[in-house]
Amino acid sequence: MSYPVPEHEETRLKALGRLNILGTDSEEKFDQVADTAREFLGTKYSALNFISDDLQWSKASCRIDVGEVPREDSFCAHVVGEDQMLVVEDTESDQRFANNPQVTGFPHIRSYAGAPLTVQGQNVGTLCVFDDQPRSFTEKDRGLLRELATLVTELLKARLQTYQVQYLSSALEQVDEPVSVIEGDPDTPSQMEITWVNQAYVASVGADREALVGTIPWIFEELETGSEMRTEVRSALQDERSLRGETSGRPEEEAPYYVAWLLAPVRDEEGQVTHWILVQRDITDRRVREEQLEYRATHDPLTGLLNRSAIEEQVQRAIHTEGEAGALLYLDLDKFKQVNDTYGHSAGDQLLKQVAGVLREALRKRDAVGRVGGDEFVAWFSPPIDGETAERITERIIGAFDEPFDIHGEHLLVDFGIGLVQDISPYNTAEAALEDADIAMYEAKQSPDRTYVAHDPVRTDPTGAAGAEGNGTEGAEDGVAGSGVGRSGVGGSGVAGAREPRNGTPSSQRRLSPLIQEATEEGGFETFLHPIVRLSDGTLAGFEVLARWRRHNGELAPPGDFLEVAEETGLIVPIGRQVLEGGCQALQKLRDGAASDLSVTLSGNFSRREFFQKETYEFIDRMLDTYGIPSGNFTMEITERLTEDESEGDSMPVEELKSLGVNVEIDDFGTGYSSLHSLMEFPADGLKIDKGLTAEIATGQRGHNIARSVIEMGRSLDLYVTAEGIETPEQLSVLRELGCHYGQGFLFSEPVPVEEAESLANTFPRDLLSL
Repeated sequence: MSYPVPEHEETRLKALGRLNILGTDSEEKFDQVADTAREFLGTKYSALNFISDDLQWSKASCRIDVGEVPREDSFCAHVVGEDQMLVVEDTESDQRFANNPQVTGFPHIRSYAGAPLTVQGQNVGTLCVFDDQPRSFTEKDRGLLRELATLVTELLKARLQTYQVQYLSSALEQVDEPVSVIEGDPDTPSQMEITWVNQAYVASVGADREALVGTIPWIFEELETGSEMRTEVRSALQDERSLRGETSGRPEEEAPYYVAWLLAPVRDEEGQVTHWILVQRDITDRRVREEQLEYRATHDPLTGLLNRSAIEEQVQRAIHTEGEAGALLYLDLDKFKQVNDTYGHSAGDQLLKQVAGVLREALRKRDAVGRVGGDEFVAWFSPPIDGETAERITERIIGAFDEPFDIHGEHLLVDFGIGLVQDISPYNTAEAALEDADIAMYEAKQSPDRTYVAHDPVRTDPTGAAGAEGNGTEGAEDGVAGSGVGRSGVGGSGVAGAREPRNGTPSSQRRLSPLIQEATEEGGFETFLHPIVRLSDGTLAGFEVLARWRRHNGELAPPGDFLEVAEETGLIVPIGRQVLEGGCQALQKLRDGAASDLSVTLSGNFSRREFFQKETYEFIDRMLDTYGIPSGNFTMEITERLTEDESEGDSMPVEELKSLGVNVEIDDFGTGYSSLHSLMEFPADGLKIDKGLTAEIATGQRGHNIARSVIEMGRSLDLYVTAEGIETPEQLSVLRELGCHYGQGFLFSEPVPVEEAESLANTFPRDLLSL
């Protein structure tokens, strides 16, 4: 390979010759700088190389001996010829070096950084670091390498001038990090003294250089006596080896600080340690960012409480600890969605914060509390604690809820349910304990008078499953006591007794399955319609069919209350068919009535269980025929995960459904399940942007860019794009600007019962610019 040649090559070679360094033995001072460069920059190898007329020759190298290298194969020849630092972060991606023998063969260089060594105005060689793995070099790394190259340059000048002592101090003076030179007996660190500091050190402590000389180095004063780090420092001094470390501190009434440091020996020509160099770097900002990231990973960002994973981990540790494990309380707010819908999401956020404050106040300092769901909280009462104390704390929480919460000037009394497991010691997993506390909470909520409801205990075995065989007579002694509390009171110790063994079914399924089954049989699921708007002109494009569960008390339960259980039990299929037929009836009524010229689509969500059933094909065919709906006006919405899971065995139902002429739309796009390949292979007609992504598009460039990419990808694949969750005019404006085809969200309308579909349809078209 070719290499650049300096303009004054002959002059450069003369300057190199005057150094009289080629072919000489290694020298400690050069080895030390090369080793320092490797340690500071964290690479595997380092070297101090000189370039003659046809060869690269190493004066010093660390952990490698490459011998003489032809100039045409030398990385350092490029540094010398180009008169600037050379950084190659991945040689295999750089056409200049990909086929270099030092890349394809020994020493297999994959990353390289070299700074020129300039003597008498000529680049005679380089100080370089390299590795057999790709890596990046920060600006700070490059600056440090330049400074160390300057150090080598000064050594070379000192070689010409035999003036090494003055050189060392002047070179270290240029280093940006605080540096101190230390001498003394390593066996008595407390008596070692600073003999010289650079200007950066002076600036960092705010003292005169003269006042610092003769003082004890801070590293020997601040490390705690008997600490592991102090022991390591003493060992490094005695072994005459380098040592890296980190130290933290907190001056009175000041923020904490963190310092990374390197303690390294300085040796003379005979290899004897004469001094020690201490280099330090302030890493406070980096550590603070790391602590903030750790906090975010374990805490709920809204309330500041522990998040679900963190509280579960704490409970799990307690269960695995010998002896008592404490008690567990599960609290769920009632009708929290109504607070959001009536007063706005900011009011809901304020309520959650105040509830978090109430729980903190009611608990003891050693207890822990976390937010585990939208309006669900868990508190762990640390041991020692008995049933009476647990109930007393619970009563304190209940009493706090007797006072209304002041939310943006509104005084709200909030109902709730509480489940209490008074002793979690018999459990083997936090999940099982939380599950039974959740059951107790639910039973409390279902109590007609909203008072204390006893919760049967759960017997556990070492696997966390159901208890031992027998006739149940021992259950009262061996069971786990649990209780549920409602708005007006708290239970006693609970009813201890056995119940049938667990079969692995989740608690939500056990408690909700009969109710959902009953609602399915009695037509308790109602059809709601959510309008889909054509964003180009504000006309009504169609409706999405949604299911709502009408409970016995008249309240409507949103899908989040029953979808998971319906999926698990297979009830999702009859529920889906009930509400879809209701949607078809409503669409027929619209087309036959006052809006007879209305051409709108109907879309429904389909689970994997439904989508790949032969019966689904037959059901859709029958519904379209019965209600006279053109197949092109019907859309099946499926999730991204379903496209990823498609197999050859699934392809026939998909093709049969497509043969009907219906549309297939990928719902919640942007939640990250499907690959581009599966998207291109799956016979979809459209994409629906997830509402979480819609929420971000007007608040930051990242969300805007992602939405634009999705819309452009849909356009390139000939797919129409619908954005769900549009709530603000700003979101609408961005989506229209990006060319999104359709949209739906509360900005246009909330989902409405089928009875209100005609009146809603009459409000279209909308003037989108006035929204």
